[in-house]
Amino acid sequence: MEGSVKCDANYTPLTPLSFLERAALVYGARTAVVFGEKEYSWRDTRERCLAGASALARLGVGRRDVVAVLAANTPAMYELHFSVPMTGGVLCTLNTRHDAAMVSVLLNHSEARVFLVESQFLGVARDALALLADAGGSLPLLVTIADGDGISSDGVPEYEALLRSAPRGFEI
Repeated sequence: MEGSVKCDANYTPLTPLSFLERAALVYGARTAVVFGEKEYSWRDTRERCLAGASALARLGVGRRDVVAVLAANTPAMYELHFSVPMTGGVLCTLNTRHDAAMVSVLLNHSEARVFLVESQFLGVARDALALLADAGGSLPLLVTIADGDGISSDGVPEYEALLRSAPRGFEI
């Protein structure tokens, strides 16, 4: 726009985080996500993403740390596209069709600090972590994405439980 001065009223860069903030402000009560029986508004989605960022920060994720995810298109995967950047971290989404050997290589190459895995892919993830350990690689913290209520029987933290226990008031 020739002759106009760029300011917040007419120019704001659109980033995933500014998009989420704006959607929550303008369309707060409207539906953002529908997944089976679950339904989240834009306001709910923003709050869940902030809780996810708070939980990740509590796990030690910060600027430039890599968070790997092996999951299908679920609400958790969607939320992590916002939560990880909120911490300053880098999201590394892994292809669910990769075998354990490839997942191990990608985890090693990315130097992931945290590895979130949807329960249906836990077999591949555990095999990948075993291969990574055998190769002397640094193991990321494993977190499952399931409908569980906390920590699995083998001591692995669960995504929804981390969201519930995350300190509120996370600032981007």
